[in-house]
Amino acid sequence: MEAPFIDLINSDWSDWRGSGRREDRLDNPSWVDKFLSKWGLQVPPGEGPRLSSVLKDLRAVVASEVKRVQSGESLSPEGISRLDAAISGVRYRNHLSDSPHFGVESEPENKDSDWVVAQIAESFVDVLLKGDPKRLKICANPECGWLFYDDSRAMSRVWCDSRVCGNLTLWIRPQQTCGAARNHRSHRRLRSWAHPFLPRTSLFRTRRSTWR
Repeated sequence: MEAPFIDLINSDWSDWRGSGRREDRLDNPSWVDKFLSKWGLQVPPGEGPRLSSVLKDLRAVVASEVKRVQSGESLSPEGISRLDAAISGVRYRNHLSDSPHFGVESEPENKDSDWVVAQIAESFVDVLLKGDPKRLKICANPECGWLFYDDSRAMSRVWCDSRVCGNLTLWIRPQQTCGAARNHRSHRRLRSWAHPFLPRTSLFRTRRSTWR
């Protein structure tokens, strides 16, 4: 499951490969444009700087409330107030439409930064109301930290993407295990070499294996 608020939180990016590099992608206009396009959102020309600012504010609010939800707590009063302000800050007008079906549709009076913020905030509330908040998880790769929605049947998913962080972690663990085993064997050889009661022939064999 994907949602705009998940992409927004993950815009605070860190290198999942462990280089320590970080990047706030809301400062990258190209990334913001792709984000808006992905979710069918738009803003008038020239609203880029303001959009980046209000999205950072919303990201901080949603990220804080997600942590509360993950720990089994309810939303904070301040969080509810700020989410309500974001959602209610847009005015809509109703009109009749016959495409794709005849009925009444609502459209925002202005598709601007406030509308974008409202749509993202609504996506978070929708998951809380219609989804399962317990399925909101943080990637098990400590270098990643991405938020994702676990839609697996057994709620057993632990990676944001098994092909990325999952494969990386599965590769690192055997390397760490092999390295620890090599260090352990080397330590045992050094202990044997230093043992005062070891026979001379054993000393010779130990020295050769240490050079190998």
